[in-house]
Amino acid sequence: MKTALAESGLKFSLVDKEVIIVSKDITGVVSFSVSGIVTNEAGTPLPGVSVYVKGNNAIGTITDDKGFFKLEVPEGTVSLVFSSVEMELTEVPLSGRKEINVSLKRNVTQQEEVVVIGYGTQRKKDLTGSISTVDAKLLNKMPTNDVLKAMQGQVAGVSVTSGGQPGAAPAIKIRGIGNFSNNNPLYIIDGVQAPVNDLVISDVETIQVLKDGSAAAIYGSRAANGVIIITTKRGKTGKFKLDYNGYYGVQNIVKRYDVANTQQYQELVNEASANAQPAELIKPANDPNSPLFVKNINTNWQEEAFKTGKIQEHTIGISGGSDAAKYYISVNYFDHTGTVAGKGPSYQRYSFRINTDFKQGRFKFGESFSYAKIDQRFMTFLHDGNILGYIVNAIPTLPVYDSTTRDGFSSSSQTIHGSYTANAIGFNNVLDSKTERFRFIGNAYGEYEFFKGLKYKLSLGYERTDWRDFNFKPIHDLGWFYVNNIAKLNDWRGSGNTGTIENTLTFEKIIGRHSINALAGQSTLESNISRSFAHAEGFTQPYFPVLSNGTSGITATGDVFKSRLSSYFGRVNYIYDDKYLLTATLRRDGSSRFAPQNRWGNFPSIALAWKLHNEQWLQTVLPSYVNQVKLRASYGELGNQEIGDYQYQAFINSYAHAVFGNQLALGATQTTFPVPDIKWETMISRNIGLDIELFRKITFSAEYYRNTGKDILLRVQIPGSTGVYPGESPFINGASIQNSGFEFQLGYNDKKGDFTYNINANMSTLNNKVLALGYGNNPIYGYGNITKTEVGREVGELYGWVIDGIFQNQAEIDALNAKSPIKRYQEELTRPGDYRFKDINGRDAGGKLTGTPDGKIDDDDRTYLGRAIPKLYYGFNAAVSYKQFDLSVVGSGVSGNMIFNSIRAGIENGAGWDNYGTRLLNRWTPTNTNTDVPRVVMFDPNKNGRASARWLENGSFFRITTLQIGYTFPQDLLKKAHLSNLRIYATAQNLVTFTNYTGFDPDFANNNGLFDRAIDNGSYPNRPFTANEAGGLPNPRSFLFGLQLGL
Repeated sequence: MKTALAESGLKFSLVDKEVIIVSKDITGVVSFSVSGIVTNEAGTPLPGVSVYVKGNNAIGTITDDKGFFKLEVPEGTVSLVFSSVEMELTEVPLSGRKEINVSLKRNVTQQEEVVVIGYGTQRKKDLTGSISTVDAKLLNKMPTNDVLKAMQGQVAGVSVTSGGQPGAAPAIKIRGIGNFSNNNPLYIIDGVQAPVNDLVISDVETIQVLKDGSAAAIYGSRAANGVIIITTKRGKTGKFKLDYNGYYGVQNIVKRYDVANTQQYQELVNEASANAQPAELIKPANDPNSPLFVKNINTNWQEEAFKTGKIQEHTIGISGGSDAAKYYISVNYFDHTGTVAGKGPSYQRYSFRINTDFKQGRFKFGESFSYAKIDQRFMTFLHDGNILGYIVNAIPTLPVYDSTTRDGFSSSSQTIHGSYTANAIGFNNVLDSKTERFRFIGNAYGEYEFFKGLKYKLSLGYERTDWRDFNFKPIHDLGWFYVNNIAKLNDWRGSGNTGTIENTLTFEKIIGRHSINALAGQSTLESNISRSFAHAEGFTQPYFPVLSNGTSGITATGDVFKSRLSSYFGRVNYIYDDKYLLTATLRRDGSSRFAPQNRWGNFPSIALAWKLHNEQWLQTVLPSYVNQVKLRASYGELGNQEIGDYQYQAFINSYAHAVFGNQLALGATQTTFPVPDIKWETMISRNIGLDIELFRKITFSAEYYRNTGKDILLRVQIPGSTGVYPGESPFINGASIQNSGFEFQLGYNDKKGDFTYNINANMSTLNNKVLALGYGNNPIYGYGNITKTEVGREVGELYGWVIDGIFQNQAEIDALNAKSPIKRYQEELTRPGDYRFKDINGRDAGGKLTGTPDGKIDDDDRTYLGRAIPKLYYGFNAAVSYKQFDLSVVGSGVSGNMIFNSIRAGIENGAGWDNYGTRLLNRWTPTNTNTDVPRVVMFDPNKNGRASARWLENGSFFRITTLQIGYTFPQDLLKKAHLSNLRIYATAQNLVTFTNYTGFDPDFANNNGLFDRAIDNGSYPNRPFTANEAGGLPNPRSFLFGLQLGL
């Protein structure tokens, strides 16, 4: 640059990444000196502001560290121009003045994004903690009834696992598993702790995810699993506005298991019967020589069960207001019928919302009220809803319908078919299981500003949910194992409410280069739950299932729970010179869920950040296109009080019965042990991060986190002689879990001509490790011992035997038996065609594991087979628009985990009378020995179907969750129709999934906790980092058409 300007008579300077070129000497021109100070609206001096003569920017200078400038200007100069990034370009007339002090206003179009934090807001560029924002514009375009499902793949470090059950809430995990009881984040809706699954997505304005200890510490004992803050839309100053958003669509389950047809099934089941020792008689339905032989029936149960579901939603919102009063009102209707034939599943919702804000002088007040009525029906199978596995393994020789039966559905026979096949379609039509729910969420606030910067706010929150769960079983006969001879009704009713009172005082002040924002507050929260359960039997047709119509078996029970949380909290945000940032937070919580001596807990956090791009010594080094470089680091301690009520006290059953002298006497018995020493579970959060912005278009953030949970509750096993069942054993604060990983987010926003681009991608890793499990290393096994959790390993790792090939002849078996110390290597009836399992461990004389083979296969030969928790999570969303057309794509995926496919284990074990998978057509036989599929044999004497790597599959997948194309009508046409907006769109959801998993859905649903999910009733589909698929309703493929209209 110096060389280029050497003979030009010009000189340059580099200030705040701007090159200022001015004349070295202005000769022959009469000039005079103008000086002054440039500040922002708060009076803080602004360094690096460009000051130049209007019409001749070659004559200019820049302000120094104190905002001071001095400039020689030619005689006759009319005005000066002041220019700075993020401030409005300002022209100031000279009018003969030689001293000018200028206050620049922030450029509204260049303001940084403002995010919602606990009890306030903050500029995104001033954040010191880990907070992610969900794109509200993208959310409002998504045709879905579930806010959480719309977040899938959009935030690094946040796992969203959903199922296909209408109305079921997805499982959300932020940065892994923090404890063994409750890993759900805290949801704050308009300042109120409330459930989120019935929230209308069209009402949502912003979603912020608080991930680290610094960001979440203001919520203390409720924030150990992270916090999701949702604010709903509010009125804006302007004329009345009406918006309609609606869509209609259809859904289908795409994937199918490959199962045998009638001819194949009969071949396989008859061969399995013949291979049994002694041989089993062939069942009449499968015997060509029997008059009951089934030949012309070939039922495809999956095709019969899965139907086209329908979904629709309609929302009308009105808004408007003035500076004194603003309002937003909406009504919503949502209806979703599921993809399984029968009464359920389905979900229907009616909701209403009103948000208002008023201002009178220094006083502001307002409210947010919402009310929803929900009617939900479930899939039914003996009331646990686990019907998908039964649909898959149902025999093809049984028809779905039979007009000669009581209910019109066929049923299997032990003597004719041998199969346990349940007519799942019949169950889902005959049984009735539903929930009615009424939910109110309200918040009212008043705020008074004593003087500029000092405000007091009172917030009153209240959430109440009333529900009724109804399950009716009429008299039915759906098979020899599924007969009900007396009509039964179960009726659960209850209500729960949470009330909150919060007082906060905020102070904000800018003094020179110092910016201070302080918060002090007090909060009281009380929760109440009241539940009742009643049962009645003996209903007669025509059925009118109310409790009073039952004639026998009438019982009723109930319970009441109450808890309180009292809190004091404070936070200070300090910024010096827009370079160095500090956030310090402290919350003190007292919870009634702990004994008095352990009731109070302190939860501090501190975070630091450094804006390197504002360092003048670095501005000469950084390229001009670097707009932001910020380093962040934080440390915080968070608590967890979500352990249930009264855990530190003994439970007394006052309805215990005993017999004395042939008389039944009432009494009381203690069912649990008191544990007064229970204390807070604590999460220690450490986080470092880097934020970069380039070209004002590209954003990038990278973070490393390490969260360590300590004093985690787990049950300690005690002798059975105490009379306490394992599920009633006392808790201790004895476990510890660590989660760590990296998170990356990349964004690109640009506009070129008529094209607009908005692309975001994220990726995160997760490493989970158990550090302690109470006294010593006491492993936790999942259902069927399919998973194992122990110190030094991950939670819920898959566990079982290793397959070492297939025995090809009896000589191989005899040779191993001869070497075995017990003269039996595997099982008594092991035969050629059976699996050979690997001998990997044994015990010494003292009973300790040696890690060396011992010549026999037993439980000691089980080992870890794969991780259940994905190693990598990733997602992206891209939105492109051209003129009136827009296209958006959202995708997400995981990698590095395995799934135990229990449904496939049920159809490929080759050992029963239920249907078989087609893979068994390549089974081992004396004439087909080149295969990895063992023989079929009734009763599985070699235990070929035991938990082993045979049933493990790669759980990695990538899914296009949303693909949408829309068209917005041009304004000139809309004006003629008196419309402000009109957009039509078509959407495909779950369009395609790239995976090697053979089951219905690698993103499957379950509800059985952290260690295993062997039973899935479909009612609460979530898979919190477990890996045993037993049949959650899969995510359907959807095609929807929608309309967005504004007046």
